[in-house]
Amino acid sequence: IPDKIIPCPKKGSGTPAQKGTREYFGALAVGMWKDNMGKAQVMAGASRNATTNAEAESHALAQCNATGKNCVIVGRFQNGGCGFVSTGRNGTGVTSATGQTPEEAFTTCKNSGYSCSHATGGCTNRP
Repeated sequence: IPDKIIPCPKKGSGTPAQKGTREYFGALAVGMWKDNMGKAQVMAGASRNATTNAEAESHALAQCNATGKNCVIVGRFQNGGCGFVSTGRNGTGVTSATGQTPEEAFTTCKNSGYSCSHATGGCTNRP
């Protein structure tokens, strides 16, 4: 379970785009599972600049599930917003942390007592 989740925008919230302006959506996904030896595993996926929230989520889940399992959406961002996720492990398990910058995600993960990966993610375009 992620240590920090970027709040999901409520329907109709976020930066409003002008009528006829393309909007840009991004999403973060994380999956955690135990392998055949019982060792905890973690994988993340991210997408950005999708045309809908559903498309962004689908791409993030597909990227995560390509090599992971049990992937779920842990963050959404749009219209110039940013989202990053860092995954980590220690002797007792795995974790993930999200943030609006790679440094924030990595630091939050590391400060939880885990050896963490560099964050993946990005920023969406502004309409």
